[in-house]
Amino acid sequence: MMSSLTLREVSTREESLKRYAQAAGKSYLTLTSPPQQTLIHIAATLNDRVVNLYCDVDNLLRHCSAGVEALPVEIIDKTLLVGLARRYFFSHQLSMPVSLQPVRDFTVQEIVDNRQIAYPLVSMAPTEAFIWAGLTDIDVPALPQKENEANWSNLELQAQIILGYTEIHYRDIVNLNCGDLLILDIPTFNIIVANKLIMEFVIEEDNMIVESMDEYDTERVEDNTTLIEASHLAVDNLELKVTFFLEERSMTLAELQNMQVNSRLPLHSDGSQVNVSLRVGKHVIANGELVRVDDKLAVEIHSINGTV
Repeated sequence: MMSSLTLREVSTREESLKRYAQAAGKSYLTLTSPPQQTLIHIAATLNDRVVNLYCDVDNLLRHCSAGVEALPVEIIDKTLLVGLARRYFFSHQLSMPVSLQPVRDFTVQEIVDNRQIAYPLVSMAPTEAFIWAGLTDIDVPALPQKENEANWSNLELQAQIILGYTEIHYRDIVNLNCGDLLILDIPTFNIIVANKLIMEFVIEEDNMIVESMDEYDTERVEDNTTLIEASHLAVDNLELKVTFFLEERSMTLAELQNMQVNSRLPLHSDGSQVNVSLRVGKHVIANGELVRVDDKLAVEIHSINGTV
């Protein structure tokens, strides 16, 4: 039987408080689950907004009267308990954790069901867990951004090099054979890096010369299939967009940062042959070598992938 894994729940605000406390050299007591003690709910005002405070009844009684403390909470009149709490809070000045902003205009609501409180709670005092504030009401200052020490300059990003495309009928694709030449009818000449950056280039001898750089807009991607005539929907009449891709390469962040207009990139990574894959959508239908036919680029097909 496969054992189940329970992922640890993490509160982003609680983690922010921990990081702030560590940076400031302070500590804050937190309550992450319902306590055994009974709590009273206090609504208070902080900068014209209401914040939720919670008070431990046992500790409240101890601070108000040693004699009352010995009595079980259950037999103490709730009205009396609320009155004691109201008197105590009006005679003590309290400040919110972290910001130390004073809270005022206390309104003691009543004894609250501990299970209905949104935890975690943070103690109003640094050492004594007596009065708690809701974490969502606490303003935790944002810490200065600190860069990690890792060197990301060699992080590799994938780069797709697209020469352009040709639109041909499905029946012509079926008749392709090794040795055939497929002319690049519509050159586009662009490099797409990490699906975020597009660079347009021209080819000069065995180099790609960058002409422009811009953010990549995924909405530019077009459908790879068009119909010749709406009245003839046979497969043979499908006109497919065959895109010419150079071999996919990787580019480091450092190389990308140094890239600018007129930068030169080699047309091929190694050897004297420029390899090209022909794709319809995401499927590679054939592979071959980039060649010139008169004043146009073309691919001499070396292999055909009959199954996609």
